[in-house]
Amino acid sequence: MPHWAVIYLSEPDKLCFNNQIYINNKNNTFVLIIMRFLLRKFCYCVGLRRGCFAIACVDFIINLVILILIDDVSYINHVEKAVGICHCMGCIMLALGSLIQSTVLLVFYLITSLVNVGVLCVCVIMLVINFKIFYLIMMGVELCLIGLNLYFWVVVFSYYSELLETIEGDF
Repeated sequence: MPHWAVIYLSEPDKLCFNNQIYINNKNNTFVLIIMRFLLRKFCYCVGLRRGCFAIACVDFIINLVILILIDDVSYINHVEKAVGICHCMGCIMLALGSLIQSTVLLVFYLITSLVNVGVLCVCVIMLVINFKIFYLIMMGVELCLIGLNLYFWVVVFSYYSELLETIEGDF
């Protein structure tokens, strides 16, 4: 079941979101309608905490395979390798964060995952620009990885939001 968060404007320079106030310093008037979609389960049957741990393991293995298979021919491959190494560290942080329920460790994974998706998008664009028929398989694999990483990101963000709600409820 998705969550829907309502954002409303209480004063011209303040934004209220789930009983928290955010100050708008850039301009005094704006209109915002934001809906937040959060998941309750991973793959419709596994809890978010266990799902995050499974994501950490699967994503770590996928990135290790990618790191092994990347050749060091072009500049983008060096960037992809560096981002892959950082994302592997993010996967380790995600595993630890899901075990000890730490939001700080989850944030590192969320950041590295978005950077990883960005680099994969650039790789797909580079493959389209330098199109050869055998690049179709690589483009398909990278597009699948982008979709998978985005789903993983939504699951981890849902768990992050769930942890934040429980932390706020404790105080």
